[in-house]
Amino acid sequence: MVNCCFCHEFLHYKVNEEIKERYSVTNRILFDNDKFVVLPSVSPIVKNHLLVLPKKHINTMKQLEDDEKNQLFTLVNNITQLIGEDYFTFEHGAFPVNGNTCGVDHAHIHILPVGREISKKVIGFIKRTYTYMLYKDFHLSLDDEKDKPYLLFGNDMREMYSCNNILFQSQFIRKLLCDNLGVTDWNWRSYTNKHHFIATIADLTGKLHGSQS
Repeated sequence: MVNCCFCHEFLHYKVNEEIKERYSVTNRILFDNDKFVVLPSVSPIVKNHLLVLPKKHINTMKQLEDDEKNQLFTLVNNITQLIGEDYFTFEHGAFPVNGNTCGVDHAHIHILPVGREISKKVIGFIKRTYTYMLYKDFHLSLDDEKDKPYLLFGNDMREMYSCNNILFQSQFIRKLLCDNLGVTDWNWRSYTNKHHFIATIADLTGKLHGSQS
């Protein structure tokens, strides 16, 4: 898509000028194949805070084809095994046509290696506050309630939660995670936590490709 910052980055293997200026890098792609790309998040909450994105421009992961969902599941599993099993993953499934955006309309899933205690607190708060569905399989969570906004989250790919057709404020989960971690810089637009960004690139460059063989 012409105006999508992610599509432009994937096409040219080059970060935008703001990322280049702030982080002194020209390329941040840690892994890519014909379907997906893995990037370090800008303004990462913790070291090895990653984004998994489809190469094609879609709004949410629920718009993937079935074989692409299988590939996504395998990729996320390999990533979590590499960075550690204590992780939290989420997707703000936003549809601009519904007036519910998360700032970027190119589908992306976050994976963060945070302690199980933190992820349980975040999951517990959302479950107490909002109506949710529990899916015993990651694939099922992506097959239900298509073409509606949703918030997908969990710390186990075999037990994913989703708040379907609920409008969440942009960066809702980021702020919630940061509140529980004691991190003040939750807004990704601020391009903060440079040390985590640089450390993620140093730690994972070349390793994700090896995990897919």
